[in-house]
Amino acid sequence: MHSHFLYLCFFAVAVGVVLGAMLRSDRREAIRLGIYISLGLVGTAVALAWVMYFLSS
Repeated sequence: MHSHFLYLCFFAVAVGVVLGAMLRSDRREAIRLGIYISLGLVGTAVALAWVMYFLSS
């Protein structure tokens, strides 16, 4: 596994799981929050990567 994107996805999922478990007591809500956090982290990283790409060229 040599892809930075895969590392980013694993990190985002790990953060989402931990924060979802800490912030919500209901299992379904915790899973939903974890998914939202994970997608938000990955989406923000991809968006910022594109911004940096266009600013550097």
